[in-house]
Parts: sequence; structure tokens; C-alpha cells
Amino acid sequence: MGQCIPSGERHVRTQFKVGSAVASAVAGGIGLLALCGWVFDIPLARSLLPGGPSMSFNSSVGFTLASVAALLLLWPRGRWWREAAFYGCAGAILVLGALTLSQYVFGWNLGIDLLLHPRGAWDEPSSYPGRMAPTTSMKLILLGAALCLLGGRRAAWVGQSLAAVVGLLGLVTILGTIYGIQDLQSFPPTAAVSAGTAVASFLLGIALLMATPDRGPMAIVSSRTLTGSMARRILPLVIVVPSMLGFTRVIGESVGLYGIGVGSALLVAGNVVLFTALVLYVLGSLRVVEQEGIRAQEALRRSEEQLRAVLEALPVAVFITDARGRIEMANPAAESLWGSMPPPSLGPERYGEFYRACRPGTDRRVEPHEWGLARALVSGAAVTAEEMDIEALDGRRRTILNYALPIRDGMGAIVGGVAVNIDITARKQMEIALRQSEERYRTFIENSSEGIWRFEFDEPLSPDLPEEEQVRYTYEHAYFAECNVALARQYGYESPEEIVGRPLKEFLIPDNPRNREFLLAFIRSGYRLTEAETHERTADGEERIFMNNLIGVRDDRGRLLRAWGSQRDITDRKLAQRFLIREQEFLRQVIDATPSMVFVKDWNGRFVLANEALAKVYGVRVEDLIGRTDADFSSHPDEVAAFLRDDREVMLTRRQKLIPEEPVTDAEGRRRWFSTIKVPLVEADGTCSRVLGVATDITDRKRAEEILRSSNERLEEAIRNRTRELEESYVKLRHSERMAFVGTLSAGIGHDIGNLLLPIRERLESLAHDDSLPETTRADLATTRTGLNYLTRLTSALRILAADPEEDHGPADVTDVAAWWHEAEPLLHSVLPRNVTLQWSPPPRGLAVRIGAAALTQVVFNLVQNAGDALADFPDGRVHVSAEPVDEAWARFVVADNGPGMTDVVRERCMDPFFTTKTRRVSTGMGLTLVHGLVTKAGGRIDLESAPGQGTTFRITLPAAATIPAGGGPARPLAVVSVGDRRTAGFVCALLGSMGFDVAEQSAPDGAAADLWVVAAGVGGPSEPDVARVLEFVRVEPGRRALIIGGDSPGAEGSERVLHVPGRLDPLAIRRALQKIAGQLAPAKPEVVHGPVADQRAVR
Repeated sequence: MGQCIPSGERHVRTQFKVGSAVASAVAGGIGLLALCGWVFDIPLARSLLPGGPSMSFNSSVGFTLASVAALLLLWPRGRWWREAAFYGCAGAILVLGALTLSQYVFGWNLGIDLLLHPRGAWDEPSSYPGRMAPTTSMKLILLGAALCLLGGRRAAWVGQSLAAVVGLLGLVTILGTIYGIQDLQSFPPTAAVSAGTAVASFLLGIALLMATPDRGPMAIVSSRTLTGSMARRILPLVIVVPSMLGFTRVIGESVGLYGIGVGSALLVAGNVVLFTALVLYVLGSLRVVEQEGIRAQEALRRSEEQLRAVLEALPVAVFITDARGRIEMANPAAESLWGSMPPPSLGPERYGEFYRACRPGTDRRVEPHEWGLARALVSGAAVTAEEMDIEALDGRRRTILNYALPIRDGMGAIVGGVAVNIDITARKQMEIALRQSEERYRTFIENSSEGIWRFEFDEPLSPDLPEEEQVRYTYEHAYFAECNVALARQYGYESPEEIVGRPLKEFLIPDNPRNREFLLAFIRSGYRLTEAETHERTADGEERIFMNNLIGVRDDRGRLLRAWGSQRDITDRKLAQRFLIREQEFLRQVIDATPSMVFVKDWNGRFVLANEALAKVYGVRVEDLIGRTDADFSSHPDEVAAFLRDDREVMLTRRQKLIPEEPVTDAEGRRRWFSTIKVPLVEADGTCSRVLGVATDITDRKRAEEILRSSNERLEEAIRNRTRELEESYVKLRHSERMAFVGTLSAGIGHDIGNLLLPIRERLESLAHDDSLPETTRADLATTRTGLNYLTRLTSALRILAADPEEDHGPADVTDVAAWWHEAEPLLHSVLPRNVTLQWSPPPRGLAVRIGAAALTQVVFNLVQNAGDALADFPDGRVHVSAEPVDEAWARFVVADNGPGMTDVVRERCMDPFFTTKTRRVSTGMGLTLVHGLVTKAGGRIDLESAPGQGTTFRITLPAAATIPAGGGPARPLAVVSVGDRRTAGFVCALLGSMGFDVAEQSAPDGAAADLWVVAAGVGGPSEPDVARVLEFVRVEPGRRALIIGGDSPGAEGSERVLHVPGRLDPLAIRRALQKIAGQLAPAKPEVVHGPVADQRAVR
């Protein structure tokens, strides 16, 4: 039996071990700090005191290992790695100290001083660089020996004594350091001990003493006795107070407060006071002990009275004897059991005379020396649970359990004995009844057709565990402890012995979720479950299904000890149920998949079976129909009465009936027509109380018949009307062909005349700015320009006539694309379905086309609308519109979609008048024809790319315009013209104005607002600008451009923003250069996506 330690004493010893751990950790920290000082060359970390001696590297290693071993000493025993690490550290310390000390004793140099760290030499000069002091090596030897002894169980006194010596040596060195006594700090004088070594050795000595508070001298110090309490109070005072008095004396003498005599007197006086206080404390403690003795005697008296009261109240017989076995006391239960109180001073030699007993199952009487109490007094061993049959003095027979044990004093001597007799007669009778019951139970179990089992746990299952943890524990720790033959055969075994002892998880499949739910239900129901299904594995690996009933058995703490249960195999039944369910589901799927209404009704018209088609007609679910009649869903009594009449007719006649047409009003109030066949369902006994019906919806057929009749009537009228329309269309077509011929001819004439007039206009513009011409000549030029403008308007009218002879043919407009898109985008967005996305890629700033805004809107509108119509059913349709310059003279619009695309036939005919893929009510077939006419009128062309499944792309190429009408677009760029020749300057200014520039004639740009600088080099101007100034102009702002006319312009080549027209005046070259610059001045805007719209194309 283990030693019982009072809780207060256990608390004291726990505090001792905590203090040991703290002291060990601090000592280890000092060793590690010194190691870091050597590794990182930190002198203060090695010495702890500025200018003091350093702890050697080997000493640092030794004290660090000693700290680890001291901490491991506190660790519970039993693990191999703990023992190996502990004795490894202790042995290493012992070897390190012994080798170092042998070098001092025998004058050796084993090379271990600098082995671990070559730089580990003393900071101050030494005969043995890196070697620890002799006292330090002795401390390591003592520490290693103390650790080895304390690690065992029998040499605690020696180990604690060695630890005390180490602590005392450390304390002496600390006092030498505090008092400044060199002889106490180093031995020999050339081998000084560092402050870290002194503190670490002192702490480790204290740590080892406190690590084993339950053994050796420390058991006395840590006990709850008066001795232990006094030791814990006096020892710290004896160590600390004299040390402080000595320190005070040294400090006073060192600073000159008093001399040596006064200091010695003060030290003696202090010690006298200390020891006087200790004597008084001891005397007071002795007085307390005396008082406690008096109180203990009183407590003993009360305890005896309490013991007597307890004995009298105990239901078991208790006898107390002296050391010779004479009975001194017996309680009333003993008298009740034996029938009389024993005679006074009845000894063991007479036990057999007064008490009669025999061994169970025999008639041999128990001899006096065989009684348990006699044996206990002789051998000193306790007798427990010795069963005996006794005969009381009144003749009654009883069965008892006899207990006997000796009573010992504080020195272990036997001073008496106690015998306890427990009457187990009733229990024995219950055991007999239980055995008989078990025999009956065993007979039932073995002959039961159901499998009966009991499983146990390795350790009881705690209900405080989480449910999932209880499931896992059951799988891992439950095993079959008992079962019958029926269960063994259910699992495919011959006998229960093949199952008993095997874990539950071998049979209850862990991966099956039904088994997890089974265990969770068992746990949640308080370990009691009925009719629970499990999936288990048999001996041949087959999975079987069992129905279980089980109940758990718990201890007084609620922990589950075991569970009893029964089970029967329901695999075949479950398979049959699954097959039946699958057949019913299959039949249900077939019935629900039938487009016709399928139903079964009883005599009262209640639905017994119905399918989805019937439920859909009445606007309810199938389950809502079952048990109800047509009257519950139909608001037409005549229809319901007809249904019931036909049903009963079929059941009465037992003949099927075909109803070709019958009306049914559905949930939305629509009248629908069905063709129904009804069949009687005759039972096995010949009765018929149900009818099966199948009704096919013929509503569409009847509507088609009506539509066909009316269509035949309208067909002849439509043929007559179509003939008349074709005749009128033929006349319009002939007229359109003639107008197209005239338009083509007019376009050709206008184009040729325009080409001839271009150089004439440019020459007239340059002469108009020549101030040196006479007035008569200038008047002639004005007249000529008037005629030229007339011809220009005439050619414009011819081109308009070529595009659409029915529209107003004014002069062509210039449209700024960005401004146009700003106005047109809402319109284009509005014609697209919500599932189509409209995307726009803005053009470079200032891009303009020579077409009216209304005409451009009409063109793009028709293309976008066609794309939206084609993308109406596409979930992710996209229509992308973009505009970009092709070159200086042309710009291109692109309208693309990701729709179904066009076939070759549609792509070839889509531009023809009246051709459409839509219905005539939706489209006239003139949309793309109008687009083609407007683009052609503007002087452009239209290209089409499309293929089935690849979308459709229209590319519209239109003339580009370099000017934006005033007030019709963004701010116009400013051009500064520095040309001395008036004719050249006039020509350039007119050309820039036609391209949309604001023009200023200056000798040089006078501010940062200019976008373009046109200068002349060697063309007759009074001053020719410096090329460097031109380059500086374009460098200041990335968007600026410059044009140099004439000369060689040395130094300007290679700059992308400076163009040069060399040689003499070339109007066409200057025009092309300015057009190029106009196209470069504004950057493109980022793409803008307007959102959701769709993208499929149908041709209008």
C-alpha cells in the first residue's frame, strides 16, 4: 500500500519542487548566458560583473548540463529517454569535473580545456588558458555524484549531503565576492572563480536539495511536524542574517565608518541577538508542543468516545483485543451475531470453546490458533475476507466474512488487534438464487433463435465525452464478452468462442454512416435503444443488416460498463423492401413521364392514384390529389357529375369505356379537351370498386382542326391579295432599277468633276490671300470662286441623288464620332434585349466622318437592331461597335456580334430589297437596303463577313473629315502658321481651317495653347526659324506636332512629331502631311461597355 501524505505536507513539497525548478532554470540561464558570451564575444555575459573573472567555456557547459539534469530529476520516472538523458547529463558532468581536477593533481594537459571552444581562454593571464578553477571542478564532481545518487531511491542522505556541500562552496565564494576577500574567491590564487560560477553552484545545490523533499534530511524539513516547520523558518534566517551582518561590517569598515574592533563587536552583537531570538522561538515552540499535547490527550478521549459510539452503531460485529488476543471490547452487533457477549478477557486459547465455526463446505471445526485474529497477532499480517460458517450460541447458523489485523504503535510494535465479522448469510442465499437464475437465463440464451450478446469496454465509457468521441471510443475499446450460438451463426461462425474477445469494430462496419447514426442514437437515448438497424460484416466478408435492441449498464458515476442486446437478421427483408420500392419508383416514373393523365378512383370518386399530368391540370401536387375527388378542384359541377357517372358505369358493367371527347376546365380556367379510356379493376374475389383511367389531351388537335378550316377560307383571299401586291411590286422594282441607273451615272459624273475641281480650288484659295494682286484680278478671282462653289454643290447633289433619290439632297455634313456616339448610344442601347451587352471602342479624339449625324445614326441603328433581334435567345449576347481611322482619308465603323451568323444564301441576298429572314409583320426587308444606300451616298462602302455559328461583322468605310463643325464637338486644335510667303501662308491657313483647326499667323507660338506649328524654311520668308526651336516646341508637350515646309531642315529628321515637306511648294504633299498630323493629335479613349444586351443577327 502507498504512503498517505497529508494534503498540507503535499502542498509544502510541491512548493519545494517548484522552487527547485526555478533555481535550476536560473542556473541553466547563467550557463547559457556565459556560452553566448563566448560565442558572441560578450565579456559581461561571461563574468556577470564588470571586470570580474569569466566563467570558462567548459564550466558553462557543465552548469548547463547540471541544470538540465536537475530539471529531469523533477520529471516523472518511467520513460527510457528521460533516464538516458538524466544519467547522460550527470555522467558528463562527473567526467568533465574529474578530468579537469586530474590535470591539476597530476600536472597533465589532456587538451580538454579548449576542446569545445578554442577561444574559451581566460580573459586575464593564466597558466592554464581556458581551464576551470579546481574548486569549480570539485563542484562539478560533487554535482554529478549527487545527481546519480538522488536519481536512485536509497542514497538520498548522501546525495543531499553532497548537494549541501556544493551549495555551501558556492555561498562561500559569493560571500568572498561580496566581502571582497580574494582568498575566498580563488583557490589557488591564480585560479579565480567567476561570480556566475558561484551563483550557479549555489543555486544548483539548493535545487538538488529541494528536488527530493520526500527523502533524506529534506523529508524532515518539508514535513508538517513542528520540527519541519521550525526548520523551514530557522534555516533561512541562519543563512541570510549572519551573511547580511558580515556584509554590513565589511561595508562599514571599507568606507571608514568604524574600525575593525567596532565592526567585530557589531557582528558579535548581531549574532547574539539572532541566536537569542532563535532560542526564544524554540522555547515558544516547545510551549506550543506542550499545549498541543494536552489538547491531543483531550482529543484522544473524545476520539475514544466517538470510536465507542461508532462501534455501537456499526451493523457488523467488531472485536478489539490486547496484544495477547484477550477481548477487551465488542460492539452490540457482535452480541446480535453470536447470540451473547464474550466473557471478559477471553483469550485465543478459548476461542474454540465459546465460538464454533467451520470452513465452508466442510464439517471440520476451526481450531483456536486458526482463527484469523490469532494468526494476525502472531504473524502481524492482516486477514481479509475469510469466509466461515458459524453456529451462534442460540443455535442459528450463519455465514460470515472474517477480517483481522494487528494494531501497532508508533514504533511498529503490535499492541492489539481488531476482528470484524460481516454476516453474509442473506448474500449467500441471494448468490444461490442468482446461480439458479443464471442457469435459467443460460438455458434461454442458448436456445434462443435471436442473437444475444454482451459487449464490454477496456475502461468504462464516460458520458462527459463529446458524442463523436464516444462513438470513436466504442469502436476502439468495445469487445464481445459473451454471445449465444445463434449470434455466432449469424456472423458465419460455429461457436461463440470464435467471437468472444474480438473487438466490436470487426463486425460493426466503421465506415458505414448508418452504424455511426446507430451509436449516436444509443448515446443520445441514455444508452437504451430499441429496433435500431445496423450494417455488419460476417466471417466471409458479406455485409448483412440486423435489427437490434440493446440496453447499457452504468456504474454509480454514470459511466457505461457494458451493454446487453439482441439482434435478428433482416437482410432478406430489406432486400425485398428495396426491390419493392424500386419497382414502385419505376412505376411512378413511368406514370409521371406519361403525357396523358393516369388515375385510379374508387366508387365515391376519390383518387387512389394520380400522375403529374393530372396534378398539373388541376394546379396541385400529386399528393394533394390522393383521397380527394374532382369536386375538390373543379368549379364545374356538370363536368364532375359526368366524370362520376362514367366511372360508376364502368365499375358496374365491368367493361371498359372510350370517351372520344370530354371537356375539362383546368386550374387557370381554360377549357381543354381529352380523349379518355376507362377500365374496371376487378379484385380477386370478383368485386370491382376501382376504375383506371387514361386521358389524352386533344386540345391542340381540336384547335388545329378549327385553324385549318379557317385557314382554308383565308387562303384564297390571301392568294388574290398577294397576286395584286406582286403586280404592284413589279412596277416599283422597274422604277427602282431606273433610278439606280440614274444614281450610278450621277455618282460617276460627280466623282469625276470633283477630282478636276480639287487642284483649281486649292490654287484659288492660295491666290485669295495674295495681297499683291490688283483689284480687278481679285474681283475676277471672286467670280471664279463663286462658279466653283456652284459646281461643288452640283457634284454633292449628284452624289446624294445616287444614294437615295427620295431624300433631301443638301451638302454632306461632317459628324464628330465621339459627339455622335454620346447622342446615339441611348437609342442604340434601347433597341437591344436585356440579355445582350452593347460594347463601344471609342475612336481617337477628333475623328470625324463626312456623313450626316442622322444618316450615320440610321446606318448603325439598323445594324445594331438586326443584331439584337438575332441574339434574342442567346444568354450571353454581345454587340460590339467601334470606329477607327483607316488612313488620312478614311475611317471605318465596325458592327460585330457573336450570334448565329448567316448562311451563304442569306449573306449574298441580305442587301436585296424586300429580302428578310423575319416575318412580314416584323420586317419589310428594306433595312439593309437603306443602310447600303446611305453609306453609298456618303461616299463609303459596306463589307460583310459572316458564317453559321461564327457571328456577323459589318465594316462600314466612310470618308474621314479633319474638321469638326463649330459648336458641334470638342475644342478645336490651334495651329500657328509662321510662313513669310503670303500665297503659301494663305494656302496653308485655308487647308488647316478645312481640317478643323483654329489658325493664328504668328512669327512663333507665344504660349502653351498651340497644338501645331507650321514654319517655312527657305521659302521666301523674311526670317527662317531655328530648327532647335522647333524641336524644343514639340518636346515641351507630348501632344504637339510641327511641320517644316521647304529647305533641307537639318537636324529635324528622326523626330516622329516633326514632319518635313522638302523642296519647293507642293500642295498635295502639304495636304497629306497636315492630314497625317490631324489624325495623330488626339489619343483613343478606353472601351466603354453598356450593359446587358444580346447578340444574334436576323436580317431585316
